[in-house]
Amino acid sequence: MNHIGSILTDRSPALMQHEQTSGVAKHTQRAHMTQQHNVLQFDVTDPDLRPKETETTGISSAPVAQASVLGADAVDTQKLSLMIAQMRLQLDAIEQLLTGLVPKATPTVAPQTIPTPPKPASFTEGVFNGTEMIGSDGETYPISPNYASKSKLVEGDLMKMTKAANGMLLFKQIGPIARKRMQGQILYDPRTNQWTALSEGRVYKILTASITFHKANEGDIAIIIVPEDGESAWAAIEHMTKQ
Repeated sequence: MNHIGSILTDRSPALMQHEQTSGVAKHTQRAHMTQQHNVLQFDVTDPDLRPKETETTGISSAPVAQASVLGADAVDTQKLSLMIAQMRLQLDAIEQLLTGLVPKATPTVAPQTIPTPPKPASFTEGVFNGTEMIGSDGETYPISPNYASKSKLVEGDLMKMTKAANGMLLFKQIGPIARKRMQGQILYDPRTNQWTALSEGRVYKILTASITFHKANEGDIAIIIVPEDGESAWAAIEHMTKQ
């Protein structure tokens, strides 16, 4: 043996006891460190050391345990309800404030057409010339022959004409001229298609409407009306006499 071998072989009992004591101490220290290490770490590859999942939710049991530890003390439902109610009141107040600041939309109103007021009726006075009215304005206004015949208008009567808004002309006798009545014979001139009355040697024109209204025939005797003073070209039939 060499020198080193002799040293290892010739260990004294004291040295061996020291080595055993040192070995036990080291083993105890290593075991203690291993135990501390195991407390802090675990092998995640070991299925027995993994956190187990619940069958219903699939959530780790560790968070569930943590939530159960918090309990109702961590969440005050009454205080939350009060906070929500206060927030709603504040939102309502803000909404009312905004409603007052934002101008409301003015509803669109279709423009209404204002009807044009009808023109006021106009009045004109004049004199009846046997068939028409000669107005004071110098214009001539025809009068209905039926109206003249039924009203027994005489040449020289004062008339009033009303012009309505629709353009219709309305006539009214307002000043009858002084009259006289005479007996006359009804005659007809086919050349001029004119009816006349022969009275006291004079011939007066008669409206065809008056002949039709009184159902007169040629040769009949009628009472005619003419102006009391002056001469006229027209006469009105007052009535027919019996032959």
